[in-house]
Amino acid sequence: MKNIFLIILSVLIFASCEREAAWPTDEGKLPYLVVEAMLTNETKNQEVILSLPVTSANNVPVMVSGADVRIIDGTTIYLFTEDTLNPGHYYSNDVFAGVPGHSYELALRFLPGGGWDGTDVMPPAELFSPLTLLLVNEADSLYKIASVCQNYDPSKFAMYEISLDWSGVPGYDTLENKAVLYYYTLGSLDMGEVLQTDLESVTFPKGTLIKERRYSISGPYAEWLREILIETQWNNGIIMAHPGNATSNMTQYINYADPDADRHNIAGFFCACSVVEWNGVAQ
Repeated sequence: MKNIFLIILSVLIFASCEREAAWPTDEGKLPYLVVEAMLTNETKNQEVILSLPVTSANNVPVMVSGADVRIIDGTTIYLFTEDTLNPGHYYSNDVFAGVPGHSYELALRFLPGGGWDGTDVMPPAELFSPLTLLLVNEADSLYKIASVCQNYDPSKFAMYEISLDWSGVPGYDTLENKAVLYYYTLGSLDMGEVLQTDLESVTFPKGTLIKERRYSISGPYAEWLREILIETQWNNGIIMAHPGNATSNMTQYINYADPDADRHNIAGFFCACSVVEWNGVAQ
């Protein structure tokens, strides 16, 4: 089958209705833990989020407290402290930025399943051409995104996060007025393996504030995203099926009780990404 360039789009509309999405019961036991950890080249308090898996999208996840969280770059150890007002959210004690080309390790201890470790190498930041818009309703001055990733290079993997905010446009202050869209450039895929998406067409008025962020991502993270997106049916940003083959880069530190246990039975990925941001206005 023909291998072609793939950009996959997922859409999250704020204030949209939530639809129930149960995990299949035949996928084996649930992961020990869900980890959300993205280290960037931005100078800030970096964040790691830890929670327990849920069996339905309508369930509120139980956040995991009391963990020992640290990021190591080979010479420096960055310690994290849990936010007492926001359980399960851990922030670095020091403000720091990841450095492109460096390898980073996320080490988690005192957690379900014991301890977990994962590594990723931060790719260099890449300048990009901003998105383009298409006027779809001249009478109401409504736009939609026409294209993203004008300077596509199949050897460079990226995630584009596009934030739209038209809450300041007269007449839209009481309506649905924000959206976040994600585009992924993940190389070539056999389109016979890609599930069709079910996406809303997002339109927005003249004057909408646009923030486009390009995340340079590593090959392993791109592969993980590719597996997630291929195996997952999307519906308004809600995962409708549990991806069975997407393997996290987080590995169980040790399991004395069961040396043959699945040491990757964790959901999520620790990634190190370089970010470039562009801001504009729909006009």
